[in-house]
Amino acid sequence: MNVQTLDRDHLHHESGVQTQRLCPWPVLNAPFEGSWFVVHPGTASDPDRHHDYEMWIAIRGEALIDVDGERRRFAAGDILYLPPYTGHRVFNDGDRGPGQPILGAARARAERSACRGPSAGDNRLDWTA
Repeated sequence: MNVQTLDRDHLHHESGVQTQRLCPWPVLNAPFEGSWFVVHPGTASDPDRHHDYEMWIAIRGEALIDVDGERRRFAAGDILYLPPYTGHRVFNDGDRGPGQPILGAARARAERSACRGPSAGDNRLDWTA
């Protein structure tokens, strides 16, 4: 059985938050990357915008997300899809214990054949290509 566990003692500072890369993973040949990221109270991720598709899943806690200037609450159980070149950032504006919230992210490379980009007027991600 292959299981990856969040290792809080060995997180790396990346893009303004604490992260642990999940993919690439030697046992999985996937067309995407993945990571955990932990946003500590009073901190925020660096503003980001790139050519990749991205999906965030809130695992625990609550945060404020900014997507191209539109802000909203993002809480455990929520999923966010980000099309390529969408500006995004996450803020932990709370004061609840360290490491709140915990988010998971998967990033699919736009140029990979396993995922096809959106056509005009269509922002759905197609994993069947």
